[in-house]
Amino acid sequence: EKVNAAFQGANKQKQVALLNLASKRTLYGTVDNVLKCAVSQEAEIAETAQKALSGVVTPQYTEKVAALLDKSNDKQIALYQNALAACVQKLQPKERYEAIGKQMKMAQNAQRFYRPLAQTGTNEAVEDLKKAWSNAASSAAQKNEALNALKSTTNYAAAPTLLQAAKVGDNAALDAYLKLVNANEKNADNRFMRLNDAMQVVKNAATKKNILKGLSSTPTLHSFNLAAECMADAEVAYEAALACKEIAGKCVDDIDYRSLQTNLQKAQTLIKAHGTADDGYAVDEIAKMLREAKPSPVFQLSEQEKKEGFEVLF
Repeated sequence: EKVNAAFQGANKQKQVALLNLASKRTLYGTVDNVLKCAVSQEAEIAETAQKALSGVVTPQYTEKVAALLDKSNDKQIALYQNALAACVQKLQPKERYEAIGKQMKMAQNAQRFYRPLAQTGTNEAVEDLKKAWSNAASSAAQKNEALNALKSTTNYAAAPTLLQAAKVGDNAALDAYLKLVNANEKNADNRFMRLNDAMQVVKNAATKKNILKGLSSTPTLHSFNLAAECMADAEVAYEAALACKEIAGKCVDDIDYRSLQTNLQKAQTLIKAHGTADDGYAVDEIAKMLREAKPSPVFQLSEQEKKEGFEVLF
């Protein structure tokens, strides 16, 4: 009540301070004053209010904020998108999706609602955005907004579409794909397959390093082999060597002794050449693994098994 009263007759400096206070303290009761300020002719007051909305809106203001988003200029779009997402944040995911979807259907600029829709985290939102991106009838702007929205979602269901976009050259889509895989895929074998898919389309060293980082926490034989291959790539050889060291130290699969020995020695040389203090510890760890590594015993059939006609397959 005191903050609302203070808005009456306040100068610009005081209004800006009140708006920041209202948002920081999530004073939901000030929302009407914040909305009035959001359409102020004074640019600083309007921008501060548009930023503040995210801290004070509630579900019953969804329609008002959606209308502002639909009519906003390019500079205001992201702020009103944040406010719209905040309006429905306390609802259940399905309710969030339905509330934003309802406003989107009535909007003249439906693509502006794609990012808040993605933030509902629902499978339905992912499916809608996938259709908007792949639909031949969608405009270039709609396709772009739909893909950008998919890049912002935390729903793992968006991963296949992001990989598809990466295959046609969108590196930001690949980075978003990797973020989803690393955050959501807990099965080591599946995780390797998803990371390997990314490695087949990656175009730059920074993203390749990101993939190798993911492989480091995916301790399988296939991960070790892929990281070992990457040691031949000068741009990421050091990161690949570190990945080989990490995987070998955690892997429960049986890595072929000769492959393990050859690739760990190569990794040791690369890491040693890098030369930091942490690299020294890594080199020592590899030396320890090499000392402890032993060839797998060759399996022999017993005399009885030979008589019964068994043969060694592996």
